[in-house]
Amino acid sequence: MTYTITQLSRLFNLPASTLRYYEQVGLLTHVQRRGSRRLYNDGHFNRLKSICCFKQAGMTITQLQTYFDLADTPGTEPAIVALLTQQERELAAKQQALAESLAHLHRKLAFHRACAAAAAAGTPAPCWDHFRNCPQAEIEAALKEA
Repeated sequence: MTYTITQLSRLFNLPASTLRYYEQVGLLTHVQRRGSRRLYNDGHFNRLKSICCFKQAGMTITQLQTYFDLADTPGTEPAIVALLTQQERELAAKQQALAESLAHLHRKLAFHRACAAAAAAGTPAPCWDHFRNCPQAEIEAALKEA
C-alpha cells in the first residue's frame, strides 16, 4: 500500500513537516516521489510506528538514527541490545519518578479534599502530617471512596 504525506500525517497525528524532517535526518529513507508528491510504503509506515514508540519512550533523534543505522547493519545486535537496555533503564527511572510524583499528588489531593469536607462541615481542617505519614494504600482507598 502507498500513503501520501497527508495520509501518514493524519494516521500518526504528526505534522507533515515532521515527516519531512524524519526524511531529512535519515529516519525515513528511500521515499518515492510522483512528481513533487512523496509516496510512502508499508515499510515507512512500520518504521514510523517504531519511531513514534521510541520517541514516546524518550529516545532522541540521535539515538533513533543510531538504532536504525544499527538495525540496517547485519551483526550489530549486541550494540542494539546495549542501546535499548540503556533506554529501558532511563525509562524505568522516569516511570519510578512519575509513580512517586503521582503518589505525592494523591496525598495532596486527599488532604485538600479532607480540608474541603471539613470546611463544608464546619469542623477543623485536618493536619497535613497525618496525610504525609499515612500509608499510601490508605490514601488510595480514601481517593476511591470520594
